[in-house]
Formats: sequence, structure tokens, C-alpha cells
Amino acid sequence: MLDKQSRKILKYAKSQYAEDNNYISLYPQRLKIDYQTLNIICEDLHKEGYIQNFRRACDNDQDVTVSLSYKAFTYTKENLLANLRFWIPIVLSNLIALSALIISILTYLKQQQMPLR
Repeated sequence: MLDKQSRKILKYAKSQYAEDNNYISLYPQRLKIDYQTLNIICEDLHKEGYIQNFRRACDNDQDVTVSLSYKAFTYTKENLLANLRFWIPIVLSNLIALSALIISILTYLKQQQMPLR
């Protein structure tokens, strides 16, 4: 699982991707991080297989050039499926509990309205 900044950089790189050019320029100023942090994150993404090639930046005015792998493009889909597998059971169980609570409240109110015999 990627950390927040890695996901941010990967998302930005995917938004800048163009079919005619496989290399994407990441500027530290646009991402609001310094070039050393960007280099480290890109190196980690490279080790994990999300980036195929990358050229490091030497200062904040230079860009980091990366080439995304297939794993980077499928990450969002896999992440979405993992989130769905986690949240659907929680939401369903809470909805069932809420509906049981509503039914019990309605039953209680109905009993209070009925006169005793």
C-alpha cells in the first residue's frame, strides 16, 4: 500500500500522461514538495514497480522525468476494489442495525398508542 504522498504523485503523473509521450515531467513546485523528497518518493515507486524509468532532479527548478508502468495504471482500480471490499460489509451491517433500531422504535410507539384492555 502506498503512502499519501506517493498516491498524490502517482495520481498527478497519471493525469499528465499522454499516449504520444511516455515520459512525464514532475515539477517539485507544482507538487509543493522539495526536489529531494520527490526524488526519494520516485525512487520508492520505482522499487515497487510503479515507475519504469526516472531521471532525478538536482534542484527545485528541475523536473523529475518518469515513465509509468502498467502497475501504476491498474493501482487505482485495485485500490478501489480493496476499499469496496473493506467498506461494503461495514456499511451493510450498520444499515441493518439502523433498520432494526427503527423497527423497534416504531413497535414501541405503536404499543404506547394502543389502549389497554
